[in-house]
Amino acid sequence: MLDPKKLRTAPMWARVASSVIPHLPRGRYRLARWLALRAPAPFWGRMPAKLGGAWFCCNPLHGGSRDVYFTGWYEPQETALLLELLRPGMTFVDVGANWGYFTLLAASRLGPSGRVIALEPDPRLFQLLQANVDRNRFTGVVVRQVAAADRCGQTSFAQYDETSENWGLSHLTEDPCNGTCMVATCPLDDLLDEVGVDCIDLLKMDIEGAEELALRGMAAGLARHRYKRLLLEVHPQMLKQRGRTVADVFTLLRQANYRGWEIDHAPRTTWRMSYAKKINVRDLLRPALKETCAEQWPHLLWTAPGVDDMK
Repeated sequence: MLDPKKLRTAPMWARVASSVIPHLPRGRYRLARWLALRAPAPFWGRMPAKLGGAWFCCNPLHGGSRDVYFTGWYEPQETALLLELLRPGMTFVDVGANWGYFTLLAASRLGPSGRVIALEPDPRLFQLLQANVDRNRFTGVVVRQVAAADRCGQTSFAQYDETSENWGLSHLTEDPCNGTCMVATCPLDDLLDEVGVDCIDLLKMDIEGAEELALRGMAAGLARHRYKRLLLEVHPQMLKQRGRTVADVFTLLRQANYRGWEIDHAPRTTWRMSYAKKINVRDLLRPALKETCAEQWPHLLWTAPGVDDMK
């Protein structure tokens, strides 16, 4: 595991590449990966100014942090929505924060009067998340090494493969084996009470199939619309492994009278978003109907009653 305390700032080649690649009309991601494989040493880099300019530990072999530093984007649809929805002084919760991309973006966007609560159970990713927050001296950010669930306790957790370019594949599991560890669990409603945060302007959740479990730990808050907006990535196949479905996720939210929107994640849309200079995020949304349950990987925005989806 890399030690953030031993990292230096971005080398000259990386700074030059990050100033050129975002302006290429095509081939940005291929070039960034080609360069990364030839100079894979991690370094301290900065997010683009449009994302707030926060410092973060960039590992060129990790696809997410590499894309942020060299191309200027990661998950462009969700990034655009956060930039549109978040305002200074708001409160943001990052469930499954990973190394902290959305945490850092939100903290920069919300300013010193805002609050960010970030949860990441993976011990290696939590170390990076904490180091990234500390490097920026964000005072309004609370990080917790815990998994959102329906009760307090512990559970088995399958860790990501460090040799993979995707560090987002760690997940709760009921089948302990090699590569698993035990992590703490806590209902999100209880954790927010503990840190003294009541109303959440936007919650982002990406937890690889434990969405329904986490939402059950938010039941009281959902019922009183504590969470104004929820940005969810839903993983049907991993939900199935836990005996749950996307329909179960929809039911919990609709019972609390939330309104759902599907975010357009077609490959062509993602490509267009990655290269667009100006984005109308309303064009990404369409009402989340039952057909969404059949999608391979739904990305959804849910809004509480009386909350406009884009205000």
